[in-house]
Amino acid sequence: KVARAVNKRIPVYVDGGIRRGSDIFKAIALGADCCFIGRPAIWALNAMGADGVKKMLDILTEEFRLTMALAGCTRVDQISPKHIQHKKVYASKL
Repeated sequence: KVARAVNKRIPVYVDGGIRRGSDIFKAIALGADCCFIGRPAIWALNAMGADGVKKMLDILTEEFRLTMALAGCTRVDQISPKHIQHKKVYASKL
C-alpha cells in the first residue's frame, strides 16, 4: 500500500522481518527499493564475527537468486507484484 501511495516519488525501504532471500524477493515484488537485514547481521556477527556476516550475506544472496530463478526472473527489474499470490483470510463468524 505504501509503495502504491508514494508512486515512486520517494524510495520505499523495508525494515524488519527479512530473514530469507524469499523475503527480499517479496519485498521487491511489493514495491520496496531496499531491505534492511539488521537482526540476521547481528546474529551472524555474534556467532562468527565478520566471517559470519559474509556467510549470512552469501546465504541470503543465494536464496534470493534461487527464488528469482523459480519465479522465472533473470533480472531484478523483472520482479513485479504478479509474482505475489495473496490469500484472502476470512474471519469465522462467532
